[in-house]
Amino acid sequence: MSEPIVLLPGLLCTEELWTNVTPMLADIVRPYVIDLTSSSSIGSMAEHVLAHGPCSFSLVGFSMGSQVALEVYAREPHRINRLALMSANAYGLTPGVRTHLMAAMERIAISGLDQYLAEAFALYFSETAQASPALRDRFVAMANQLGVTVALRQMEALLSYGGFASALSAIQCPTKLICGSSDKRTPPSLHYDMAKDIASASVSVIPSCGHFTMLESPHAVARLLREWIVSSVAHSSRASG
Repeated sequence: MSEPIVLLPGLLCTEELWTNVTPMLADIVRPYVIDLTSSSSIGSMAEHVLAHGPCSFSLVGFSMGSQVALEVYAREPHRINRLALMSANAYGLTPGVRTHLMAAMERIAISGLDQYLAEAFALYFSETAQASPALRDRFVAMANQLGVTVALRQMEALLSYGGFASALSAIQCPTKLICGSSDKRTPPSLHYDMAKDIASASVSVIPSCGHFTMLESPHAVARLLREWIVSSVAHSSRASG
């Protein structure tokens, strides 16, 4: 079994986000990391994914990418074999995050990314992970590779997104929600709320982990994604038989 899986990164993230996870899935999937840096809205990002993705595929969205993944599914659900939403929020920005992003955009436009990234690292990673210079360097390097223009474009896209307008209950494919127990941005409670409306959904919370689960706990993320893929294939085989 080897099927295409499309991976959608979050704000100021590159394909580096997934490099510790995809090798552990290489025997069952063919990964496609689709760039979201040229689009100025969540909707246009979704259209870009549909234009550049395979004919049918499994879809994984992280953070901002989870919102894009939902919009992809709403547009062409027949192309999505299964859906995973990681550190996700279907409801648009919370007031606190909205205020933070608006202030961050002003600072970034004037003085660049350094201050924002220092603050964001403390918000997005668990206390244990914050003690790792290697994790901090990876996080900062991804953002600096993309730069100020992409930062402002993606932040504006997040600010203009009002949340998933379609019904979560319309999602019919096998759906996995994954988050960190210490995620301050998209806490476990938010994922359980979303799962209530998705008949096929299950939630997994990775202990002692922040927002960037695939950087802090790549083995746990790979294991959960493998279970999501293999179990849904087995279920489909039984149903067809």
